[in-house]
Amino acid sequence: MLNSPILPEDTNAAMRKMIALSQELVKAYEYESNAIAMGWDLEFLQASEKKQALGGIYQQASKEFLDRTDEFKRADGSLIDQLTDMQSSLKFEARTNMTILSPVLQKLQDTQKPVSAS
Repeated sequence: MLNSPILPEDTNAAMRKMIALSQELVKAYEYESNAIAMGWDLEFLQASEKKQALGGIYQQASKEFLDRTDEFKRADGSLIDQLTDMQSSLKFEARTNMTILSPVLQKLQDTQKPVSAS
């Protein structure tokens, strides 16, 4: 976990940062899903690494956001709406990505199972 705060002190700037992080993570999910669908192994590995890195940053920013919930309730209404929309997009892309990623993960698990002697 990172030591320095991700979100700026200014409420609206922090909202804009959360929106930007959400957008980046949505793009990372989309790219990884596309790489899987197209069979691009190298791009898939790169996308997975980027998604994991962004996920860690997003997770810390989300914790900071939750710690400041009362403050964010007073943020600019249009920013609240944008963040709400981005959260919906992020949730959708995460579900879609997991649906696409599940068979790949299952295949990896199957190849790592020990072969039993019959």
